[in-house]
Amino acid sequence: MRLLRLFFLSLIIFPVGLLADQSTSWIGKEVFVFRENSRGIWTVWDRLNGRHLFYAKSLLLDDIRFEVDQEIREGILIQGRRRPHAGVYGKLQAVEPEPPSKSWHEVRYNPFEMNWFQLVSSARPIRSAKKAYFHENGRQVFVFHPQYFKKEFKLINSSGEIYLSPLPGAFGGHRGLKIYGRLDCRSALSWIRRGYYTEHRVFAATRIEFLKAGYRACKKCKP
Repeated sequence: MRLLRLFFLSLIIFPVGLLADQSTSWIGKEVFVFRENSRGIWTVWDRLNGRHLFYAKSLLLDDIRFEVDQEIREGILIQGRRRPHAGVYGKLQAVEPEPPSKSWHEVRYNPFEMNWFQLVSSARPIRSAKKAYFHENGRQVFVFHPQYFKKEFKLINSSGEIYLSPLPGAFGGHRGLKIYGRLDCRSALSWIRRGYYTEHRVFAATRIEFLKAGYRACKKCKP
């Protein structure tokens, strides 16, 4: 994860230009793909050497896995401005291939609504897949044979809506009282031991999401 963060930071420090098309020489090799928001196309990187390879309108990858840098995502929530922090690792199979069949599943990710990639049909977070197709519109990703996480956690986002996450919440809150705090908050744990609070208990990945959802910080544990 630390290497992934350094990679994304390098995109800001060292802006890249369009290099010569090296796509054919990278067939069968592992690459990292993410969306270039300003261009509306897909950016392909050499994950081992941290260098830009080429841009592509559409792609097909094998044996893929998803990655999201959670620290950069938290910065996005604070600043309200998108920046590269999430993408897909996999072996490059084809550049500008034919669109897949209808049996493939669409994937979505929005840092303001969730902290991981998830299927559009079921809203479940996915860890990996056998194949991934990156659509020529520069926005949609479709996967074949998705693999799920063993555990899923219910968290709330900045709008107060529940979503499924592969990562447990870092802060807990009370939905009725609109208050949030640390997971080891003595006051909250005391109420839970006495049989209260539990049915109204909610969790979030960051304190920013609780604040944006209208929650106030606990005065006792001071998160």
